[in-house]
Amino acid sequence: MEHCGLTTVEQIKRAGKIGVGSHFSLIIFAYYALVYKTDIFGDRVNRWTPLSEATKIGMKWSIHQDHPTYPGDAVPFSNIKTAVTRCTRDDPNTPYGPEYRVSVHEALKSLHY
Repeated sequence: MEHCGLTTVEQIKRAGKIGVGSHFSLIIFAYYALVYKTDIFGDRVNRWTPLSEATKIGMKWSIHQDHPTYPGDAVPFSNIKTAVTRCTRDDPNTPYGPEYRVSVHEALKSLHY
C-alpha cells in the first residue's frame, strides 16, 4: 500500500495478517503536522503513519518521500529523524503520537528512495 497517512492500528493489523506491506510517506508529517492538526484532521494526526504498530506485527514497511507531497530533494536523515522523534521541523520538542515512534535501527532499515 502507498502513503497510508491516517491508517488506523486496526487496519495495520488486518493488512499485516494478509501479508500486505506499506510504503509510508512520512516526511510530509515533519512539515505539515501542525497544519494537519489545526486545520484538517484534529487529534487524528497523532496516528499518522503508526510505524511502531507496523513493526510490532512484523509488517514489511518503508518510508519515502515523493512529488508532489514533498517537492524537495531527498532528505533521508530528516525521514529517519521524523520516524524516531515524531516531531516537526518547526517544533522539535512536541511529538505527535509518540507511541508510534520507531528506533533509529528500524528507521534506517526502512528507507527507500
